[in-house]
Parts: sequence; C-alpha cells; structure tokens
Amino acid sequence: MPVTLTLPRTVVELAKREAEKLGLTLDELFMEIVTQFLDPVDRAEEYIEASKDLLERAKKELVEGGSQAGGREIMECGGSSH
Repeated sequence: MPVTLTLPRTVVELAKREAEKLGLTLDELFMEIVTQFLDPVDRAEEYIEASKDLLERAKKELVEGGSQAGGREIMECGGSSH
C-alpha cells in the first residue's frame, strides 16, 4: 500500500543525493534507514513483505497500462541485492 509522506524539500533533495550515491531508489533508501533498527529476522521479514508489495504494484501497472515503470519495478524487486 503506497503512502505519501510530507517532508521538507531540503530533506528530499538530501535523500535523493544520498540514494544516488548508494545506487538506491528513494524507496530503497527509506527502507534501509527504517529497518536498520530492527533485529535481523524482523528486517528480513520486512524486506520480503516490501518485495512482495513492489512486485504486486508492478504487475498491476503492467496489466493496466503496459507501463515500462512496472517492468523496472519488477526488475528492481527481483534483481535487487539491497
């Protein structure tokens, strides 16, 4: 389920730069930051659930509009080592 966060523009720009440096999307960077405080088992479970959610969203986009963005999300979800 997508969620919208309201953050100061400077924070978003900083996050974009950091994500780019690390080769991550903003979603992946946020996930890294939030889950770093979890124990390893909980962290793995959260990554699995997030991956399932990304895959379902990408499938839905592909079915609804054949979007290339959906294909990218599937590749990121299935091919990410983060």
